[in-house]
Order: sequence, then C-alpha cells, then structure tokens
Amino acid sequence: MKKISRRCLGTVLLVACLLSACGGGDDESTAGPALPVITLQPSDVSIVEGGSARFTVEVNETAAVTFQWMRNNVAVYGAIQDTIVWSGMPVSSSGTVFTVRVSNAAGSVLSREAQLTVLPRQNE
Repeated sequence: MKKISRRCLGTVLLVACLLSACGGGDDESTAGPALPVITLQPSDVSIVEGGSARFTVEVNETAAVTFQWMRNNVAVYGAIQDTIVWSGMPVSSSGTVFTVRVSNAAGSVLSREAQLTVLPRQNE
C-alpha cells in the first residue's frame, strides 16, 4: 500500500470541503428563487382625450415581488403596484409607451411595451 503524504491528504480534504460547500458531490439540489414570470402582459390602451388609461400586469407569485412602472423608459415615481392608472390624458400623450419591471430576490424581468393611444374628443 502506497503512503499518502500529508500535503496530498490536505489537498484532498480541501477539495472535498469545497465540493460540499458549493453543493458538488451531493445529490440534493438547493435551488434558490426563480425569476418572476409575467403571466399577463400589459395591453395597449385606446382612450378619448381627457379619459383614464389603466395598465395592469400579473405575475406567477405575490410574495416578495416589487413593481416599477416606466413611461417612455423613465421610472414613474410612486408607480409600484401591479396596476397604474393615468387620468386626464391629452391627445399629445398618444404614442406614450408603458412598461413595468417586476423584481424579486432572483432578479427582474421587463414587460412588453404597452402603447397608449389618445383620440381627440368629437364635437357634438
């Protein structure tokens, strides 16, 4: 039987400890949280000027998820719910694009772009 040097034995023990610490050499899987999944994307909205536009997103989980709505790629202060409502929209807002970033401990995902169309009010 061949004698193993202390240095070699120390290296083997170190590798075994590292594998154990990072989950290698073990059949158990300790998967962390997954990215949130958007199950209902925001839809395009058409309204008449002066009306309200409502954009909504739905995700696969509710615990520890945060939302941040953006208007033309700029974060909207305080818009941190799953729904955003814009009231009194002028015709000049037509073409505005809304997206929402949904985040959890694993990271974040960005929704599709939802476009706002504001039609001029018809004179009666």
